[in-house]
Amino acid sequence: MSKNGIVVSVTSGIDKSIAKIIKTQLQDLPLKSATLDGEYVDGSERNSQVSWISKTHWVAGLMSHYVNLVNDQYYHYDLRSWAQNIQYTVYNGQGTGYKWHNDYQEALEGDNLWRKLTISLCLDDEYEGGELQVFTPSCEMHTYKMNCGDIVIFSSDMMHRVRPLKSGLRTCLVGWYAGPKFK
Repeated sequence: MSKNGIVVSVTSGIDKSIAKIIKTQLQDLPLKSATLDGEYVDGSERNSQVSWISKTHWVAGLMSHYVNLVNDQYYHYDLRSWAQNIQYTVYNGQGTGYKWHNDYQEALEGDNLWRKLTISLCLDDEYEGGELQVFTPSCEMHTYKMNCGDIVIFSSDMMHRVRPLKSGLRTCLVGWYAGPKFK
């Protein structure tokens, strides 16, 4: 497993006007209740709606740029490709969120590849609560109140959560870059 406790926060340059374009392009995607390991849950652990965009979508290309830039500078992981399509996640209203979990699992697409880096790109900032928290191997807690255009990248084996929203709408794009299993 990774022992890299680095969490990287980046301002992408995506402002509200570009976020609006992205959300307009994605507005017709069918949103479904999020699952845990493919199973629907009662909402006590994960309460959001999701859909998926192709890893060839232009926004996936932008996200890939940041993953590769951060990986080259901080992680130096052996990365091959996206682990699967990009998740479009919507937290809408009080109590929506996602309890502690990690993303380190075998990639859905690829030959024996594992999720190694997680990237979250926020498309809103008019919400209360909903902070992304990442717990590092050195027992440090990093808390991010993400604004529109903010990106957070961290090792997929780190525990993290999205605290429950108090109000508003929080939409984000989440993806996982994959490579050979950590040794």
